[in-house]
Amino acid sequence: MRGRRAWIGTAVALIAASGMAGPPALAASADAAGKWLHPENGAILEVYDCDGDLCVRVAQASAPGLTDTKNPVEAMRAQPIDGLVILDHAKTAGEASWKGQLYNTQDGNTYKGTVTLLSSAQLQMKGCWLSVFCKTLVFSKLP
Repeated sequence: MRGRRAWIGTAVALIAASGMAGPPALAASADAAGKWLHPENGAILEVYDCDGDLCVRVAQASAPGLTDTKNPVEAMRAQPIDGLVILDHAKTAGEASWKGQLYNTQDGNTYKGTVTLLSSAQLQMKGCWLSVFCKTLVFSKLP
């Protein structure tokens, strides 16, 4: 019986360490949810929970009628930027941080991305190529 209890304790510790369970990760995800203002071009991004992961879509492009002209897939270049998912199912990487593939509509490239909730009013997105060349933006939460 003692061995079984030790195994269960180890399993619970591993799950908690991986960020798969526990209120802090869920609370951070709820705090990150909402609409965020792009600091450079005025676009509005929507952060939302997607099956326990974190997703981000363009709620409103920086200008009306923009399409995904930089998309590497030619057939997708006519799709509107509005509604486009740019981060799909990012996984928890810490108490208020998620990692996943971040699509940049401005150049059509996909980067290793990190989203970090800095505060209830600030969200940081970082995209990196080769883990060396990175760009970081801090978004402001909209009411």
